[in-house]
Amino acid sequence: MTINSATKKMANSIINDIQHDFPNLLTNIDIKQLIEYCKLSNCIDVKECEDNDIETLSDEVTISQLTFSDTVDSVNWENIKNTKIMTIIKKKSFINRYTLLIKIIYCLIKIGVSIFRKKNNNIIIKNFRTLKISLDKEKKNTIIWFRNELDDMICNKNKFTFEAYLKNHTTFSIKIKMIDKLINVINTFYEKGILDETDTLYQLISPFFYQYDDDYLEVYEYGSVKKK
Repeated sequence: MTINSATKKMANSIINDIQHDFPNLLTNIDIKQLIEYCKLSNCIDVKECEDNDIETLSDEVTISQLTFSDTVDSVNWENIKNTKIMTIIKKKSFINRYTLLIKIIYCLIKIGVSIFRKKNNNIIIKNFRTLKISLDKEKKNTIIWFRNELDDMICNKNKFTFEAYLKNHTTFSIKIKMIDKLINVINTFYEKGILDETDTLYQLISPFFYQYDDDYLEVYEYGSVKKK
């Protein structure tokens, strides 16, 4: 199995954004884990994608089309146990979930919704309940922004040009579309019993790296605990 070249580009973009936004917190557990997950894209074979796989939000930002047809299926974890890491990351079940994880996080960053929150002077990843609240808030703010832009154009006729309207409308419509898609995929997790509102995005793929053995939990290279 391979990943789309756009997925690898998004993974690298996430790393750059995280390093820029949290330069003094790169040893934080959740931030470090995200960077390590993104680096996995360098270990998976890549196939090139066509230009029409990319949806443009602006001249600087591109957002991959989100499709969820095969990405939220249940995984038979019994078939994953005792499997080597390099074999796991090439399985279709892993690739599907990994691609979805990268797309969601990339889109969240580009639309201005942080996946992290502060708790007791620490930074932790949001669970889905908190993430949905943030998405709803961002949707409301985006609608208010667009309304204010229209009001400004109406009050200042010299600003009311087709080009200005089209630019604002394109930004607004794509952002709202992305927010709705993200909310929909989270709801799909709930409906299919894949994840619930107390889970986080990391749990899309983190179970692939856990091996349960009697009373011990072993986390391979991408966790903080190793069985002795």
